[in-house]
Amino acid sequence: MIKALLSFAVSLIAIFWVACSAFAAGHPAFETNRRTIAGCLCICGIVLCLLGLVGAHRKAAAAEADADSDPTPEPESDGEPHAPSSGLSPFSPHYWGVIFGLMGVAVLFIRPLYKTTAVAAVPKPPPPAVHKPPPEPRPVPAARPVPDTVVLPKLKLQGILYQQNNPAAIINGKTYFMGDRVEGVEILVVARNFVSVRFEGATNSLWLRQ
Repeated sequence: MIKALLSFAVSLIAIFWVACSAFAAGHPAFETNRRTIAGCLCICGIVLCLLGLVGAHRKAAAAEADADSDPTPEPESDGEPHAPSSGLSPFSPHYWGVIFGLMGVAVLFIRPLYKTTAVAAVPKPPPPAVHKPPPEPRPVPAARPVPDTVVLPKLKLQGILYQQNNPAAIINGKTYFMGDRVEGVEILVVARNFVSVRFEGATNSLWLRQ
């Protein structure tokens, strides 16, 4: 009988453990009130155990009273007195008190049976781009008209000192480099045998006479 009651208690606690692991553990409400649930189950177990002990004490007192009123000893079957009954049964309060106490302790150690995986939030699609019209082009100022005939100042190319890095030209007896100005004329290019100049928007070439 005791083995059957023990097996039933272990099976009941195992079912309670699996059910809580599968359906309760991991939920915010259960995790927040885990200690409260364990405490309530333990208190119920203690109360049931106390009720069982009080009932057993009353039964023992009633048995002693009956024995005192009837002093005739019970017949012995094999010459030995009967062992006192433990009073443990599926309907005894202290039996269920022990089960509720073990359930309360188990609540503190229950873990989720299935691991929950966090699902990444799907990002919202970006709002459609608003195509702005291109800015209106700014009016380009009209170029200054170049006169049809541009008369260069009197320039005489007398020699060229040609160097690949910094060539120079001798004009009107003076040495000039690219970018210099002589009488308002800008020297653009100094080649081996000519010089390209610009005057009032018009370009021209001065050739070196052999």
